[in-house]
Amino acid sequence: MRDASVVDVTWDLRHTAAMGTSLTDYIQEVRERYSEEQRTHLDAEMRRFDLAGQLLSLRLDAGVTQKQLAERSGIAQADISRYERGLGNPTRATIDALAVALGAHLELVRNEQSPQPEPVVA
Repeated sequence: MRDASVVDVTWDLRHTAAMGTSLTDYIQEVRERYSEEQRTHLDAEMRRFDLAGQLLSLRLDAGVTQKQLAERSGIAQADISRYERGLGNPTRATIDALAVALGAHLELVRNEQSPQPEPVVA
């Protein structure tokens, strides 16, 4: 029996949208088929892979290897590899150390797809 809280990637790959569909449109189509719990899980996974892609891009742009980044940041090379593959969950301190070693900084940016938060009323 399939766990309803887990996103079924294989189902999505077998039932893809028509060629020419943008990735954004496809992601929206997938989100619409999922329950709220599944969408929450999907959003978390997408954020994790976005961070992984940014880290890899920064490292490649800097022209350094994972080993060199490990030496500069004090973060183990194996951990950097996991983070770049979206398999780790780095702490804020780890992200800061990697960012500084790559000449970057951590910045929070509103996701265009996220709803605006409700104001806090005291």
